[in-house]
Amino acid sequence: MVSNDDSGFNYFVRERQSDLKRIARRTRGEYQFDDVKSEAWIMAQEMYTTKNISIKFSDPEYQEFLLAYVYQALVRYTETQ
Repeated sequence: MVSNDDSGFNYFVRERQSDLKRIARRTRGEYQFDDVKSEAWIMAQEMYTTKNISIKFSDPEYQEFLLAYVYQALVRYTETQ
């Protein structure tokens, strides 16, 4: 079983690497792959503390939710500013 610590996050990154790279590309140079990874880690922690959403890096549904959250923050929100 994958834990929700660094190894759990590393599992998430391996499983969703192509999605994280796609988000980086969509920022048109604002963020690189490593930046998007860092933002995903920070946002997972923020969602836990502010919205009480449990961190479950191994859960595909949680992965989709986190990716959508990162995409909205880095691509959609940035485009409107």
